[in-house]
Amino acid sequence: MIGELLRSTELACQQRRFDEADAKCREALALDPENAHAKLLACLIAEATGDRARALSMAREAAASDPAFLEAHVKLATLLRQAGMTSEAIEICAEFVRRNPAAAIMHGILGLCLM
Repeated sequence: MIGELLRSTELACQQRRFDEADAKCREALALDPENAHAKLLACLIAEATGDRARALSMAREAAASDPAFLEAHVKLATLLRQAGMTSEAIEICAEFVRRNPAAAIMHGILGLCLM
């Protein structure tokens, strides 16, 4: 059930049907409130609809729900950097790289933050 909801949420996002995507994503989160993938999708929907505060909040939640979820940490660090919260972005990247040294993209984002 949750997998199907997440797939249909992704499809609605790809088709830019964000109201539908948001409804499906909220349904998925109601079924599994700690689902990091659903939280990341909620972040992406919020970002696409201009709700930067919710996007950042959901990115934080997605990263916290799964410390190994690369995509959530990439999105969180990117949103923090875009918001001018560079110090926090650096901390997120550095901690992720400490735990996952082969995560090349996080090394790249860390480098961008340090520039």
